[in-house]
Amino acid sequence: PWAATLGGEPPPPATEGIVDAIRSLSEGHDVTLVEGAGGPLVPIDEIRDVIDIAVALDGPVLLVARDGLGVLSYTLTAHAAIAARGLRVAAVALTPAPTSDAPDVSIETNARILEARLGLPVVHFGTGVDDDGALAERARASGLVEVLFPASDDASR
Repeated sequence: PWAATLGGEPPPPATEGIVDAIRSLSEGHDVTLVEGAGGPLVPIDEIRDVIDIAVALDGPVLLVARDGLGVLSYTLTAHAAIAARGLRVAAVALTPAPTSDAPDVSIETNARILEARLGLPVVHFGTGVDDDGALAERARASGLVEVLFPASDDASR
């Protein structure tokens, strides 16, 4: 968002306004997922980062990363930044990277290394159509629903 502002776009709203809107939209729902674009330390403006919204919401974080070259450093660094702000990372979801991005062996071992280093569940979240039903099905197939909501009832998923 700060880059867009520097490029001439209007500045983003205050963090309080963003958080209030999220809370308002969450009313009546058991679960609300909020996506922070680009990572926890993406600048919103001169002072605020995406992580500031997560801190204000004070919920668990799902750390999502592309499973390719650089994912270990990115994920470990992002986890450290999130933990340093007092937030809990619930799980890591790895999404497919372009096939030329990393040798097959790293893709096979990235999840194992991250699970060992972070002590968190790591799931592979596949690609597909971006509609609610397809996304929900991929979440179920990856095991993400069980990781995030271990006590939830199958009927409510």
